[in-house]
Amino acid sequence: MKVFPFPLIPFTLTLAVGIVAGKSFLPNGFQISIGITISFLIFLLYFLKARKQLFPSINFGIATAFLAFFIGTGLHFLHFQPNRANHYSNVLQTENNYVSGVVSKVLKSSAKNHKYEFEIQSVNQKQAIGKILIYNKKDNPTQLKPGDVVLFESQLQSVPKNLNPYQFDYANYLANQHIFHQVFLKPNDFRIIGNQSTFASFTHFTRVKLTSSFHHLNWKPETQAFINALLFGQKNHLEQDTLTSFTDAGVMHVLAISGLHVGIIYMFIAFALKPLKRYKKGRLIELLLTLFLLWSFAALTGFSASVSRAVTLFSIIAIGRFWNKRSSVYNSIAASALLLLLVNPNFIFDIGFQLSYSAVLSIVLFQPFFERFYFSKNKISRYVVDLILVSVAAQIGVLPLSLYYFNQFPILFLVANILVIPFVTLLLLLGVLTLILNFIFPMLAQFPAFAIEKIIDFMTFYVGWISKFDTFIIRNISFSASLCLVAYLMIACFLYWLYQKKNKALIYFLVSIILVQITYVFSQTSAQLQHEMLIFNTKGSLFAIKKNTETTFFSTSPEEQIATISDYNRGNFTENSTILPIENVYLFGNRKILVIDDSGYFKIGINPDVVVLIDNPKINLERVIKELQPKTIIADNSNGFYRINQWKATCEQEKIPFHATAEKGFYRIK
Repeated sequence: MKVFPFPLIPFTLTLAVGIVAGKSFLPNGFQISIGITISFLIFLLYFLKARKQLFPSINFGIATAFLAFFIGTGLHFLHFQPNRANHYSNVLQTENNYVSGVVSKVLKSSAKNHKYEFEIQSVNQKQAIGKILIYNKKDNPTQLKPGDVVLFESQLQSVPKNLNPYQFDYANYLANQHIFHQVFLKPNDFRIIGNQSTFASFTHFTRVKLTSSFHHLNWKPETQAFINALLFGQKNHLEQDTLTSFTDAGVMHVLAISGLHVGIIYMFIAFALKPLKRYKKGRLIELLLTLFLLWSFAALTGFSASVSRAVTLFSIIAIGRFWNKRSSVYNSIAASALLLLLVNPNFIFDIGFQLSYSAVLSIVLFQPFFERFYFSKNKISRYVVDLILVSVAAQIGVLPLSLYYFNQFPILFLVANILVIPFVTLLLLLGVLTLILNFIFPMLAQFPAFAIEKIIDFMTFYVGWISKFDTFIIRNISFSASLCLVAYLMIACFLYWLYQKKNKALIYFLVSIILVQITYVFSQTSAQLQHEMLIFNTKGSLFAIKKNTETTFFSTSPEEQIATISDYNRGNFTENSTILPIENVYLFGNRKILVIDDSGYFKIGINPDVVVLIDNPKINLERVIKELQPKTIIADNSNGFYRINQWKATCEQEKIPFHATAEKGFYRIK
């Protein structure tokens, strides 16, 4: 029997599963080598048999899947930099370290600090590799730029892990980019010892030169920020209100360069290079120029996962056109994913990568079915309907991931996309035209620049107007990872039924719907049956006591802690909760928790299991420990850094466990 009509798809899927397994279980090199060797031998056995058969057997497909799986685990092992002996983490000292390296990338700044990605070259005069984050205060007279070679003395800090439950895991996000440590530079801690020309610095300064070419147009800052986002993938200067409006309207994808933008650029390049086909070797020159321009665009945008996916896919399409080959679109998509994962296995954990492939696969799978029900000779009506159908298809594909990562659904996404996508197409074309004119005929650039500013003004007004319909935005949707997986299973069964139209396919689809419902009930029930008390890491003090379906929060400043409260409720499938002032004593199960606030007052003879220090109480902790004999001391984030360090030293001296939420994150009592 024929195993699968598109062989690259199952191979790529199992390779991706292997990468995820490699990260989850971290097998060592010996285990992976054994797995690859055995699976390869089994694959070779069935491959030799398959050569003698008209159609390969199912066993050959299974053997190929196992080989791809272990190749995936091997890829993760090889690309996991801490496994290498010369990774900086393997040569760090406990005290301050002398670190040198080069600034590779400028990242989005915070309120007080500029942030950079830093490539380490040596630690304590030993050659080393790896990336860290460095923060440099904005008021520091010495500022950094890509290519600067920097020497500093400091103790590297681990990137703090998730400090509160159900929040965005920034440490895991950075780990997927091979970044595990950070350092906050002080003016006297570092010096620039040179400059090194790197590919990253070259693309940075090229991007700066291209963006600065627009300055003579005297655009408003918001217009310039939009063009930087659309043409160069730089969203750093977009106002937060604008980002929120586009998110709430369901059109945030147009500000993140992806397949839509690259497709438009590809069509523009194909149109511009079409005259080359008239000449000898013209088609080859057209292909080489197309590939060069596409990958130059990817380099200028920083090789993000979604851009790399789109550029790889369109490169495959361009090569196919050159050879006059019409390969399966499914195999083209799988080939692009396979190439990217071979180069960087961590792409599989990138949200942009996941959303990008989910959207394009959904469009490819649903669009042929949708087209059966509508056909019009009117170009305008057909364009509008096609736009609606593509938007719906893409939304179906990304919906489970969107609910899992962002926990909201904008109902009016279609209304927004109908106008925004044509506007973005026009803006990209006008933006490229203006960029070219900036270097050839600067005066002529004023005409498309005027149109760009007016289009952006109208588009932001339109999106802002839609985003104000808060009733049509479903927020704080509880959606677990298991729900996300079974939701995709349901979509797959639905597609199977659409294409097969068999009773068996319908049964699979109906069973998948029931499975989604069962998973939701199980996720909700298991979350609501938890019985726990939490001390959060927030500005001000925040505690929570959860008993089955009831959650009570105790807070000193609830208005500033709405996001944390909302995250916790959503993660536990809880809609309603109570917020009360903080009390001095709590009884939770068989444990007694004493809270000492800024008054420093506490009763003697309580004998608490846990003492929680909040709001910088002026106490002698040694005396507190001797009189109360607690088993654990907790200091939340309402305390000052100096006091926390004092208490930590006292607890170490008294051999009492100490937990500072600012350092270790929230504390859970079960």
